Amino acid sequence: MRSPRLTYIGAFHHCTARGIGGLDIFPKPAEKNHVIRLLQEKVRRHKIRLLAFCIMDNHYHFILQNTSGRLSEFFRSLNSQYAAWFQWKRNGSGYVFQGRFHSTLIQEGEYFETAILYTLTNPVRAGLVKRCEHYPWSSASLYGKPETEGWLDSSFVLNMFGDLDGLLKAAERFTDSGLETRKTPLGYIMGDEDFVKIAVDKFDRRSTPDPVQHRRRDDFCLLPREQVVQEFENSRGIQINQLNTHTLEGKKMRAELLVLLRMHAGLSFKQISEMDLYSDLQYKSLPMLFKRWVSRVKGR
Repeated sequence: MRSPRLTYIGAFHHCTARGIGGLDIFPKPAEKNHVIRLLQEKVRRHKIRLLAFCIMDNHYHFILQNTSGRLSEFFRSLNSQYAAWFQWKRNGSGYVFQGRFHSTLIQEGEYFETAILYTLTNPVRAGLVKRCEHYPWSSASLYGKPETEGWLDSSFVLNMFGDLDGLLKAAERFTDSGLETRKTPLGYIMGDEDFVKIAVDKFDRRSTPDPVQHRRRDDFCLLPREQVVQEFENSRGIQINQLNTHTLEGKKMRAELLVLLRMHAGLSFKQISEMDLYSDLQYKSLPMLFKRWVSRVKGR
């Protein structure tokens, strides 16, 4: 029996699928364009958030967020429909893809940026182009263009690197030839040890009934850091760079955001300590502050 995917609503993934036996399943522009058309349709239908993609001759790379909880259904629909079209076009039969798609859970932050850059620079490493934006069958050539509205989240990726120029400069400097992952009994993860524990816990809880109360949707969502910060700012009516942490109220709000970043964005204490808001605190003090604030909230 196949084991379930390590995923949950809100999880970010780097996903790949290859042609069986190394077969070139996207050998020409017609095949690459067709799978991109299917991709546009499927992300809309299954409500999956697409952040980056690259179609090579014998495989593809997607960076996406499982926003609907229908990740496997999305890939089953995409791959089966493409395989049927591919075999019809060449009057062939049999399998097209090498087994199930491969997925790696990704932690937000540096790990996520690395996965984006790795995906976009595939054609450069393969010697097909000198710059990733020159390759027609990846999202690097599409970010910010109006025709991607509704199926490719350009703004999230561009904001991560500042703007399009920042993204392309980062891609030009990128030299990694592989992705460093952790193998767990449940699947592969790109992230630190804290994230692994949080991710496995979220995965385990999604199928465990709560005898006391219905589980909240956000118990299983890891949200982008920017979204957590923005929602915090909107609810408090203040920008975090305007917080006066020399006052009691400012310290309370900073502690509250720490808990949100840890629980809803899945950030490690190290990642949080690198934010300007926490730069004056010792790294070792953050776990204690987190536990103290959580205990205070639970005691209310």
